[in-house]
Amino acid sequence: MISAGLGLVIWLSQLLRLIDVIIGKPDAVMVLLELCLFLIPQTLAYALPVAFLVTCVLTMLRLGGDSELAVMSAVGLSIRQITIPFLIFSMLLMIITILLNTILVPNATEKLRDRVFDLRDQVSTNLIEPGNFDNRIPGVTLFIGRERADGSLENLFIHDRRDNTNIVTLTSADANMTADGDNLILILADGVLRKQREGSSEDEVLAFDNYQYVIALNGGGVGNRNIKRSEFTFVELLEESEKLAASKPAESVRYLARAHEQISQTLFLPFFAFCVVGIMASTIHHRSNTFKPLTVTILLAVGVRLLGIFIQNEANDNKLFIIGTYAWPILMMLALAPFIMFDSPNQRLKRALT
Repeated sequence: MISAGLGLVIWLSQLLRLIDVIIGKPDAVMVLLELCLFLIPQTLAYALPVAFLVTCVLTMLRLGGDSELAVMSAVGLSIRQITIPFLIFSMLLMIITILLNTILVPNATEKLRDRVFDLRDQVSTNLIEPGNFDNRIPGVTLFIGRERADGSLENLFIHDRRDNTNIVTLTSADANMTADGDNLILILADGVLRKQREGSSEDEVLAFDNYQYVIALNGGGVGNRNIKRSEFTFVELLEESEKLAASKPAESVRYLARAHEQISQTLFLPFFAFCVVGIMASTIHHRSNTFKPLTVTILLAVGVRLLGIFIQNEANDNKLFIIGTYAWPILMMLALAPFIMFDSPNQRLKRALT
């Protein structure tokens, strides 16, 4: 339930950023469903670790508040035995998250950005507001004086400068405009066409009664989109890092760091199990004794994760820190292990937090 709720919040926040490419499309519902599908792996990768941490905390608070932890201790269950099921579950989540991070999320992100790039190229005539200059098509300026009730346009101005050797300016008293896939089709009436050719001292001017002008959005100066590291799978990141090792060593390190981040960040899942269950199961046995253990647990879990993010950021510039991205959560688990595995450290922890 927690995973679903948190995932829904993250999913909606990601989707709202793409709302501008959905509005006005004739197949808006299908576009929405398609983008939602591509966002699911990324949402799960973000939500699972946080949801697991919150679930562990709430579970231990419930068990402690109902005195069930005290009953477990009374019947001979050790902290280690209580922690093991959570640890096993965290390992399963870690495997799922690794698959998401290394394969599913990069592929879904690539398809999502490809689709969004295509959608942004498809200009919807519903979004071109009369009385405003529209520059969303790179190299093209559109202006509509007024839109009539029947959908036809009055006083249309087009300035197409995508080809510097042949700049086109069109004015038209009447026009109709439709979007057909990757083309913006304009049927113009009673207007003037002006062409400014490179090397010519005079503009070519043509008055017309009827004229059709097509703006090709793909291949007409729009260009290709940039590929981000988040779109590469683990293997692709390693291959790209190797290719850039000689020519761009700094960029090579960033690709390598990104590859290892896909795996190393999942190690915080078993750490959360150690941290939350180990500390809270040792110290919470009734409702009146929750504030101090809960505060220490949350501060420790969040603090260790934030420091892990700092180490990961440093790894983008220094290859040596890549080892630290793996070592840090493992060291923290080893530091907590004695308090879970052995009675003497566990008793000291209990006295400190109760």
